[in-house]
Amino acid sequence: MAKNSTQADGEKVRAKRLEQGWSQSELARKAKVDRGTVANIESDKTVTRAKLSNVYRALGLDRQKLICPDLIQVDATPLAIQEHIERFDTYVQEKRRDFKGRGFVFEAVNHFICQQGQQSGYFVIRGDPGIGKSALLAQLVKEYPHLLNRPARLIYHFNIATRGIVTSKRFLENVCAQLIAAFQLPYLQLPDEFDRDGMVLGRLLGEAAQLLRNEECLIVAIDALDEVDVGADRPGANPLYLPEVLPQGVFVIATSRPRESTRFLAANGEDWTLDAGSEENLKDVGAFIESWASRKGVQEWIHKEEWCVAQFVDVMRERSKGNFMYLRHVLSDMNRGSYHDVGATGLPLGLRAYYRDHWRRMGMTATPLPEAKIRIIYALSTAPVPMRRARLAYLAEESELEVQEVLDEWEEFVSKDASKEPMEYSLYHWSFRDFLERRSVVQAAGISLKRMNAHIGRTLFDEFFDK
Repeated sequence: MAKNSTQADGEKVRAKRLEQGWSQSELARKAKVDRGTVANIESDKTVTRAKLSNVYRALGLDRQKLICPDLIQVDATPLAIQEHIERFDTYVQEKRRDFKGRGFVFEAVNHFICQQGQQSGYFVIRGDPGIGKSALLAQLVKEYPHLLNRPARLIYHFNIATRGIVTSKRFLENVCAQLIAAFQLPYLQLPDEFDRDGMVLGRLLGEAAQLLRNEECLIVAIDALDEVDVGADRPGANPLYLPEVLPQGVFVIATSRPRESTRFLAANGEDWTLDAGSEENLKDVGAFIESWASRKGVQEWIHKEEWCVAQFVDVMRERSKGNFMYLRHVLSDMNRGSYHDVGATGLPLGLRAYYRDHWRRMGMTATPLPEAKIRIIYALSTAPVPMRRARLAYLAEESELEVQEVLDEWEEFVSKDASKEPMEYSLYHWSFRDFLERRSVVQAAGISLKRMNAHIGRTLFDEFFDK
């Protein structure tokens, strides 16, 4: 980012503008900037500080509160530090889409970081796949000044297995760089051996903690501890080399699958379970379902069943088993007309049943088996990092045209990284990869896991030497 430039929370700027009843041109005139500046701000693009201040002043907004919290202010940070900061902007935006409720979770977080005598510690939110843990962390990253009852500075890291972001090195590189940038610590580059163990991280956390003011705290938000690859780490070390004792004023808020998935030593911490069947979760699930009930395709399905919205909410809440990933898939399919021939009892029951049903609906169990499609999907699922289309074609031993057709058909399960040239693809959610690994139909298609792994090894080798 250029010096003297910064970024606003465009969503809030746009909301405030609409609240005033102004067009972008009217706001630009009042702020004495051009309309393109307003458009850039509302698109979360960087603009000069002077122009941003003018726009905030015209809207009567507090600039310090509304600077986009998912962007570390790095104006005076050396480029050798900036280049190590991981950007999750698109991922955070996607995870926050259609976000509803969760006030009871943030209430529990606030109780932990604000309770009397609580100086530091770990708050680990545990729950089953698809219950919305990543969405929670994304919302915290974007809205923490308004969600927390204590002044805080926040840095964050998302472990994303489908994108190959799962190692301690990636975490330490990102978080150490963020700490240096956010607190303007006196380093021109990352300290030597920052990724060997947690010693450097612990030291930087301590230095940052010394700069906290009054009741201010430092929040380190970490998503998906259960997806961390600990294979290369020192035996017995905490995942990501997280320190057992945190400096005063430092809190780690992390998510993970249930307890057996991730264990670590902490001097002070709390495991908090996000229970799919809890009254609070089911209330949020109901609000999420109701928000979809007004969409055209869903309305048509409700009308076909001759239901009111309340009946629809009750049935979908029961079929989903309180799982948000299920709802995002099924309601999206329903809105596109995929379930026009299915009644309530024909809807899949739970996330895994949805995956089985979708696998069948996509023709993956047809006779004869669509072996080419199965190889392509399985190659995508097996790859430990995002893959270009050409590499996927190589792994699956199919044409790029065939690969593209499958990627288009399975669009809702595929993440695209358009920032890469050529574009790279990965699976959207780890739980679908788990599902594929259990499908005997994959082996029935003649896929040799040994051969596929050898393909992947050669591909990654080639990628490394192509750079």
